[in-house]
Amino acid sequence: MKAYVNYPEPHFTIHWNDRCPGVQKNRKEGQRVITITPETLDVTLSRFINREFTFAANPDENDMWLDVALGSPQHNEAIVYVVQLILGRRYRPLKSASVETHTCPDPH
Repeated sequence: MKAYVNYPEPHFTIHWNDRCPGVQKNRKEGQRVITITPETLDVTLSRFINREFTFAANPDENDMWLDVALGSPQHNEAIVYVVQLILGRRYRPLKSASVETHTCPDPH
């Protein structure tokens, strides 16, 4: 599962289909992609808590992708809300940002 985090237009978008054109549309050169797996979960959450990931209204810091593979759809979705909670403590727009699921037809 992939989740897109947008800061200037605060929202989170969950993509269950990794081949969705919406995933490709929001990719850019130098795109920040944070991989979250059972092996990286503790370290990655610590990095969010320690404010190692910043957001600002410039192309390098205005968005981020979360590439989540925790073993179940429920855990994958839950981590998006945990990340939102952590980021929302520092970035007010993300605190109340919508979390939406993008419904995408299979592109093949």
